[in-house]
Amino acid sequence: MTPQPRKESIVVLDNVYKYFPAIETIFGRSKAYIRAVDGVSLDIYEGEILGLVGESG
Repeated sequence: MTPQPRKESIVVLDNVYKYFPAIETIFGRSKAYIRAVDGVSLDIYEGEILGLVGESG
């Protein structure tokens, strides 16, 4: 078997975090947060397909 040529990453995400405010005080400050993404890392290579589905479908 011949080795496959190494493909280059076309998208790289490293240690991604995304939080949304859940509860606000009467002064408009966030008191709690919902973690949507917490420390996610991934590489997408040429020719790959990625499907991402969130909570709302």
